[in-house]
Amino acid sequence: ETATVSFGSDAPADKGDAISLYPNPASDYVKLDVTDNVESYRVLNTVGQLLIDKQVNGEDIINVNTERYEPGTYMVQFITNDGDVVTKRFVLVK
Repeated sequence: ETATVSFGSDAPADKGDAISLYPNPASDYVKLDVTDNVESYRVLNTVGQLLIDKQVNGEDIINVNTERYEPGTYMVQFITNDGDVVTKRFVLVK
């Protein structure tokens, strides 16, 4: 299964300000802080393979377990309830 990879944000610049992920670089987990109007998120590797596609369900902070992923760069696409996509990247180290 593959997905389209966008290197940047389709959303207005200020949309992503309230969305963060940490630690970066990460090793066993990454926390997604989605204090914006995010309704879902997707995690993709650099070749565009979709690894996670989940609804947020009102959570403000989401822990994503990355233990089984290979070291490298990953993208998280946050989809807001008005359809904007905000893309953030993190580096996974072991």
